[in-house]
Amino acid sequence: VAYISTFVERTDRLTMNAIEVPAGTGSGIVWDPAGHVVTNYHVIRGANAATVALTSADGRTSRYGATLVGFNPDKDVAVLKIDPVLKNGTSLNLQPVDLGTSTGLKVGQSALAIGNPFGLDHTRTTGVISGERDCGEGEACGKVAGGSSCFHPTLSRNVTTTGVTSAPPT
Repeated sequence: VAYISTFVERTDRLTMNAIEVPAGTGSGIVWDPAGHVVTNYHVIRGANAATVALTSADGRTSRYGATLVGFNPDKDVAVLKIDPVLKNGTSLNLQPVDLGTSTGLKVGQSALAIGNPFGLDHTRTTGVISGERDCGEGEACGKVAGGSSCFHPTLSRNVTTTGVTSAPPT
């Protein structure tokens, strides 16, 4: 799970210089080894800059500058990109999530959401699939009760990402 921090530019009232200040935080998932990171649109909306923090298996956290690749506000989804090659030429060993499918999810089935909502690090929420709807393209979407409105991969029992929670429409 990636930890997303966003920043906006503000004018320092004393010096009138433009400064970058924190705007928000959220979660994301590494989508592929090329450095694409999927997050919620509401996390990056209005931001001038973003960083992606990844924690390695040994517990070390590293931060990387990210660029916005695309977004869909109606689906509350956005794609950021970090450079998988560091300035010293070393390649990042990005581990994308294992993707599953929501086809076959049943109302009442347990679900696990992990992420970093509201700036809290490495959280886990359990819930149940409380409903389903057609997401288009022949895919069914489940609604997870007991989760938060922030981005989390929703995991199935065989530990694959089967969905993403999002904020309710405003």
